[in-house]
Amino acid sequence: MPRPQKYHTTEDRAAANRAKSRRHYEKNKSTISAQRRTRRRIKTLNPKAPSARVKPKENNAERKTLLWSKKVKTLMAKFNALVETPQIFCDKIYDNYKFMRSTDILDDAILEISRLQKHARQYEAEILELAGVTKPLEHAQAATKPINILLSWLEEILSWAMLDGDQLHRLYTNQELLYQS
Repeated sequence: MPRPQKYHTTEDRAAANRAKSRRHYEKNKSTISAQRRTRRRIKTLNPKAPSARVKPKENNAERKTLLWSKKVKTLMAKFNALVETPQIFCDKIYDNYKFMRSTDILDDAILEISRLQKHARQYEAEILELAGVTKPLEHAQAATKPINILLSWLEEILSWAMLDGDQLHRLYTNQELLYQS
C-alpha cells in the first residue's frame, strides 16, 4: 500500500514549497546575504564581468587536449610498469639473448616498445593539432622521450646481434653499447 498523499492540490504543494524555502532562508540568512553582497560588489566594480555563479566553460579543444594528456600519462604508466629503467630492461633483454642466442627475443621487445611509441606519436600529433606548441605538447614529448631512446638502444643491440654475435658480446663486456654509456 502506498503512503498517503500529503498534498492533494498543486496549490497545497506550492504553499508547502514556499514555507520550506522561507524556513531555509531564515536559517541561512547571513550566508545568503554575504554571497549576494559579494556578487553585487563584483558586478558593480566590473559590469562586464560574469556573475560569480557563472563558471567559464572550457572549450572543446581544451577538453580534448586534457584527454590526450591523460592518455599520455596512462601510456607512460604502462611503459614504467613494463620497463623498470631502460638500462635494466636492455640488460635483461641482452641476458635473455645471450642465453637463447635467438634474435626473436630482441624482435619481441622491439615490437612491444614500438607499439608504445606508435601510440605516443599519435597522442603527440593530436595534442599538437589541438593546442599547438604549448605546455601539454612539451610534457607529452618529454614523457615519450624514454620510449624513443629505449627503442634506439634495442635496435642497436638487434643490429649487432644480426651482424656478429661475438662482436656484440665484446661491445657488451667493454660497455661500449649506447645504453651502457
